[in-house]
Amino acid sequence: MPVGDLMQLEASALPWGTTAVVVTAVTDDPLRAGLMRLADAGHSAVVVLIGDEVAPPGPAVSTYRVREADGWQALDGIVPEMVR
Repeated sequence: MPVGDLMQLEASALPWGTTAVVVTAVTDDPLRAGLMRLADAGHSAVVVLIGDEVAPPGPAVSTYRVREADGWQALDGIVPEMVR
């Protein structure tokens, strides 16, 4: 099941004040709809994008990026850059 669809299904069941952390290499319409559903249910979300070419999901979502060029697979830790 795509993560956006899962968020739409589960948003109303999450405890009040939940912040969802979504790690993804794809931003598509189901993801954007899932993020909107979370916001409508009173929740926050943070998106961590994996890859250089992935578009941010929208201006209202805190978004970080882990760049492919950082060689993150070989690192002991990573420091994502803030996109929005």
